[in-house]
Amino acid sequence: MSNDEWTAESDQEWIRVTAAGINGKNSFALNYDFNETGVTRLATVTIRAANAKNIVYSFKVSQSAIFDKAVLTVDRSPNTFKASWNGVIGAQNYFIDVYDINEQLVGSIDVGVNTEWDLASDPLFKTPIHAGYTKLVVRSVTENVNIFSESDQVEVNSHFTSGKGTESDPYIIGEMESLLNITDANKVAVNQGAHYKLGFTPTLNSDFIPICTPENGFNGIFDGNGITIQNWSRIAHPDERNFSALFGGIGSQGKVHNIKFKDCTIKIELSPASGKISKTNNGFSFVAAVSRGEIHDITLTNCSISTEAGASPIIAGTIAGINYGSIINSCFALPSNH
Repeated sequence: MSNDEWTAESDQEWIRVTAAGINGKNSFALNYDFNETGVTRLATVTIRAANAKNIVYSFKVSQSAIFDKAVLTVDRSPNTFKASWNGVIGAQNYFIDVYDINEQLVGSIDVGVNTEWDLASDPLFKTPIHAGYTKLVVRSVTENVNIFSESDQVEVNSHFTSGKGTESDPYIIGEMESLLNITDANKVAVNQGAHYKLGFTPTLNSDFIPICTPENGFNGIFDGNGITIQNWSRIAHPDERNFSALFGGIGSQGKVHNIKFKDCTIKIELSPASGKISKTNNGFSFVAAVSRGEIHDITLTNCSISTEAGASPIIAGTIAGINYGSIINSCFALPSNH
């Protein structure tokens, strides 16, 4: 029979039947609305022969309340931190939900209808509100915000080469960016007491900005992994920055250990632009400008600090410039032939 000899209809408005015929063959298509009800719904489609009322076909259509989830991909390298995912049919908005190591929701990034996002420049990571081990989920939301799907979690480290910051799985500092990121990570509550392990040999110069500050000292556990920082020669101008060291400050809960310095020098002199020393300075050293925590297992070989005439009073020391009752153990200064 031809297409005009039968009819098809649905008993629900959310699903519609269209009929077409090619070369005398019957066909029909179902067109349906996206399900935003939050519950599975049913419809009955009935096909009737126009000239034979006894010929009736019917079938049930079930529509799930669950729609596809996004597939999240994260591109993380020393200079890149981006998320991207496929578009989800029916999604009117996307959110990136950020969780910390304790499965606590740190924040949700509203990215609108975008399917990629530069996480490195987002305030949540740049400020930072969160830094370090991270779990990311893309939430695809319909017009009804209570109807959504979630991508599988993707684990990533926002500020370091790898690691979770635990004793058994410390943050690995594998490049200079990671080393400098310790300062930001130290500001985040979840990283108080976090473990860090040096995984490369830093090349430092006079432009190096110390990790943390005397006022906001490092409050984690830093393992230098026996690595030697060598030939770090710097000229310090106390009138420009009144502290200089690997760590600007070590807090009362901070611990730094197992690192070596060889053939390193500090020359403290007046800045040509100023010609005078600030009345307050926070110390000059190789390990910490100011320490309130613990420093141990440090070896300095052929390292020295010198001061330009007229550039005193300066507070300086090879291990810590200023020591506020911190614990310093097993630290040695050796001659060049050792």
